[in-house]
Amino acid sequence: SEHPLARPIVAAARERLSEPIPQPEQGEAVPGHGVWATWQGNAIGVGTPALMAERGIAITPEANHHLDRLRSDGKTVMLVAVNAEVIGLLAV
Repeated sequence: SEHPLARPIVAAARERLSEPIPQPEQGEAVPGHGVWATWQGNAIGVGTPALMAERGIAITPEANHHLDRLRSDGKTVMLVAVNAEVIGLLAV
């Protein structure tokens, strides 16, 4: 992706992976909120809490705690979900 927030994420992935970054089977950009894609049959989303809520994905209290802490540190934080479950956060 050429989105400004995607660039550092993709750069870090390229540094850590020994293989090329896999391409999604399907993808959808949600302007101002994030992206949604399908890869190997899994629904994967990276985006704002609003995007997760729109997709019916609950954010755990623990994830909310980390989200608030990172935001208070001045970071832009995105949630990562796989198959309707938040599995992590990305902070830039």
